[in-house]
Amino acid sequence: MSVALSSDGEFTASGHANGAVYLFNNTTGRLAHSLQGLVKPVRTVAFSPASKFLAAGGDAKIIALYDVKNGEQVANLTGSQSWVMSLDWSTSGENLLSGYVFDSFLAGSPTLRDLMLTSFSQCL
Repeated sequence: MSVALSSDGEFTASGHANGAVYLFNNTTGRLAHSLQGLVKPVRTVAFSPASKFLAAGGDAKIIALYDVKNGEQVANLTGSQSWVMSLDWSTSGENLLSGYVFDSFLAGSPTLRDLMLTSFSQCL
C-alpha cells in the first residue's frame, strides 16, 4: 500500500494491507526487519531525514515509530481522529506532519494535524 526510500538510500520500507511493515536493506536486497505494532492496513511510511527512524501509519489511527537499525518500535503517537493517510518529516527531524481523513474530508474539507515530537526530539 505504501513505500519509502531512506535519504541515504540504504533502506526501503513498505507498508501492507495486513498491517505489516517491512524494512529491506538495499545493499543486500534482503529483508532487514519485519516491524510489528500495527494490525490494520498501513497506508503511509516515512523515514526521518537522517534515516534513523521510520514512521508508519494507517487505519489503526496511530503512528508507530521504529528505530531503523534494530527494528524496535520506540513510540506510538496517538490522537489521530481517523486513518493516517500521509506522513512527512520536517528537515530537522523534530516535527512530523500527518494527514488524515475526517468525516469533513468526505464533504470536501481535508484537515491536517501537526504532531510535535518535542518529547522525542532529543533522540533525533
